[in-house]
Amino acid sequence: MTKALQPLRVGIIGAGNMGEHHMKSFMKIPGVTIIGIADARLPRLEQLKADYNLPYVFTNFVDLATHPEVDAICIATPNKFHAPAAIAALEAGKHVLCEKPLARTAEEAERMVRAAIKSGRVLKTMFNWRERGDAQTLKRYIDDGGLGRVYYAKAYWMRRSGIPGMGGWFTSKE
Repeated sequence: MTKALQPLRVGIIGAGNMGEHHMKSFMKIPGVTIIGIADARLPRLEQLKADYNLPYVFTNFVDLATHPEVDAICIATPNKFHAPAAIAALEAGKHVLCEKPLARTAEEAERMVRAAIKSGRVLKTMFNWRERGDAQTLKRYIDDGGLGRVYYAKAYWMRRSGIPGMGGWFTSKE
């Protein structure tokens, strides 16, 4: 017998295209409620609040990250906000799902991981290929010691100018 899923109350940090996309996806999942969204652009927040009947909007992500009605935070902001938003949410006892890249530097990522370990909460990056069967098989093989200690990996994803039609903002570290 499988355990029944518990209700999940989610806050979205970032009201751009990806923030709205993730919000719509969460809204399709039974038992998930969007509590609110945070972004610096108040007119955009007011539009989303009206369009989706959201209970709360915040112009400061910390207010959403620490809100008592929120169980988990989804971060869909420019890269420079990933670490501070995730750390604020983790320190407030929230689970975090963060858009990629997780952080701009290894040091930022390490601070995020330490905050997750200290809080006992989940920190996960939105790598959509992570759940593929081939990736899962490779992960099990590595975890079982099949490759020994992995100290170097190299991967390629060729894209020179960003997402066609959306510009190149995501290729910037900021």
